[in-house]
Amino acid sequence: MFFKVENAIFRIHRSLLARFSTVMQDMLSVPGGEGHKDTTDENPVVMHGDSAISWELLLEFQYDMPRITPEELTGEALLMVLLIAHKYCMDKVETEIIEELQSRSGYDECVDIIAASLIVDSKELYQVGLQYLLSTKSFPTLEQAKRMGVEATHAVMETAAKAKINTTPPLSRPYPVIRDPTIETREDRNTTWLDLVLGLLALTAIVYWRLWYPFYRFFYWLILWVFNNWLKH
Repeated sequence: MFFKVENAIFRIHRSLLARFSTVMQDMLSVPGGEGHKDTTDENPVVMHGDSAISWELLLEFQYDMPRITPEELTGEALLMVLLIAHKYCMDKVETEIIEELQSRSGYDECVDIIAASLIVDSKELYQVGLQYLLSTKSFPTLEQAKRMGVEATHAVMETAAKAKINTTPPLSRPYPVIRDPTIETREDRNTTWLDLVLGLLALTAIVYWRLWYPFYRFFYWLILWVFNNWLKH
């Protein structure tokens, strides 16, 4: 049986499709349906809305079992296969992929679990991935945010932002405290008294100098006159 997905042509055994997909089984069992047509590479059954790479991965996975297992596929490849498996009710394949995703650990792997939950519409699976991401308190990348959707991204980023605020160390040089200048503190009172004492000392020195300077000058010249007369005699 020939299938056309995008620009790719696939030749698939009817028995394989019927064994793994209830949708394909019904299509092949309906008399006069597309599954009973004589298809060729020039007259294939067109699969609308599917990805050629997803079908290629799915068929590679099915035809090469057990040589190729879910463990050998990346998270992105598993999600692409899951899209096809869920659309065509391939329950066994869908279960194997979800089990494989849940067996993996790590931030990016839990993003894959959330993406898988959106594909299969599973709230339980969604909570499994979301709770792990919330526990890490880490920000997702742009690519991870696109994969897990707006709602999960918002929840994860909000939790990560709160955790970052709570764990941010205080500044080594804190901002200056702005206080009311009309309120007098103990430091202000001490400064006022010190200024007053220094002012009084300076005033005393000036007055002392102005009063005693003429006497000092008189005695200075008197001593010089006496000394000169003594030298002459």
